Order: sequence, then C-alpha cells, then structure tokens
Amino acid sequence: HRFADDGKVLGGYREVALRRRSEGVDQAPIGVKDLADDARDEDAARRALARGAVLWIPLIAASAVCLLCTEPVLTAFGQPVEAVPVAARYCRNLVPGLPGAFGAFLLRTWLQARGEMRPGNVAIVLANVVNIVLVWAFVYGHLGSAALGGAGAGLATSVGNWFQLLVIAVLSVRSWRPALAHLPAALS
Repeated sequence: HRFADDGKVLGGYREVALRRRSEGVDQAPIGVKDLADDARDEDAARRALARGAVLWIPLIAASAVCLLCTEPVLTAFGQPVEAVPVAARYCRNLVPGLPGAFGAFLLRTWLQARGEMRPGNVAIVLANVVNIVLVWAFVYGHLGSAALGGAGAGLATSVGNWFQLLVIAVLSVRSWRPALAHLPAALS
C-alpha cells in the first residue's frame, strides 16, 4: 500500500504542476482583466473567448503528451520502481478529462469576467462532490466498480472534469449560446 500511495502522490504532483502551468497559459489570451474591461463590449468578449478556444486545442495536446510521459520521466528521476507504474496509470487516466478541464476553465473564466460567478462556483462544488464519490468507488471498489487504486483516482478526476464543464454549460447556456453563434466572425 505504501508504494501505491506514493504513486498517487507522484502522479498528483505532476498533474498539479501541469495544470497550474497550463491554466496560466490558458488565461493569457483571455486575461481576466481584459475580459472584465471588455465585458460590456460583446464583440471583444466573443473574440477573447474564441482566441481562448483556439489556444485550448494545442494546450490539451501538450498536456496529454506530458501526462503520457510520466513513467519515463519519473523513472529518469529515480523515483521508487514500485510507485512509478501507479503514478503513470493515474496520469494516463487524466488524459480523457483534459478537454473537460480546459473547457470548464475557459468557460468559467469568461463568465467570471462578465460578472457571472454562480455557474462556475456551483459547478466547482458539484464536481468536487462527484469526484469524492467516484474516487471512493473507483479506488476502493464500491458501487459495483472494480478496485482500481491510483488509476481509479485519475479516472474519477477525468469524469469530474467533464461533469464540471457540463454543469457550467447548462447553467450558463443563455450567456454562451449567443457568443457561439458569432464564433466564426470572432475568429477573423
């Protein structure tokens, strides 16, 4: 159990480092201050959202590559041999949730800049509840799931990321739907 826990911790540190770095980059094209300044200018807000969405694609790809390289990186840095596969499985299971995580962050940032805090805050709370339940189920084998250990924690996080995006999207559909209609024009 000790090495399984070490593997989850190693994978978690790598995920947090990647996510913090990418959130900063993701926020650069649609800086919160810039969006707040442009909140009354719908065309500028749409352009900022479109630029963020375009940058979102290469950021997901780069993050996925980094997460998929966890095993050789941890091995090269001399981490415990027993912990490395656990961390690698955890990180591999994070990859399917990257679009959900980046999408939720992008939409939440855009909404916050427009002064709409509720959808993002509600989504964060609900996604954390979902993540807690799914970690319990996937890691320890409850609710009919096999006990997946550290890999289950990564899977739970991926599902939670998609759930967060879904909640934000549903709660803010009146805000983003008009912006989506003008997306092609905003990209030019």
